[in-house]
Amino acid sequence: TIKSYVDRMYDLARYYMRAPSELSRDELQAYLYHLAYERNLSASTCNVAINALRLYYQLIEGIPRDQLMLTLPRPRSGWLLPEVLSTQEVERLIANAPQPHHRTFLMLVYGTGMRLAEATNLRARHIDSDRMQIRVEAGKG
Repeated sequence: TIKSYVDRMYDLARYYMRAPSELSRDELQAYLYHLAYERNLSASTCNVAINALRLYYQLIEGIPRDQLMLTLPRPRSGWLLPEVLSTQEVERLIANAPQPHHRTFLMLVYGTGMRLAEATNLRARHIDSDRMQIRVEAGKG
């Protein structure tokens, strides 16, 4: 977190070629606009910049939190729906796998709904052939 905050403050100073203590609220808002819309950074990166600015101006410059929050609106992260492949597209994807073990891996991930990290950590001992089950260790949820 500290490194991220320092990087954002360094980027701010480099953007204006002045110390952050010399910048106005309008310049801070312009910088945040620059991050979000000109550099097209993600909402989480913009939130890191907002947190870095807020911490700096509260602790170093002594500006009260309520004054700072009015000038730094937080962007919202958007939800992207996953692309759903048709049955034919899935069949084509699996059929065009270059090696049999690639095809097996794709069939396993698609058939079980496993996450990629879960499937790559899968070992032979996790497969119970008698019960037709796969044990996922350290899976999400």
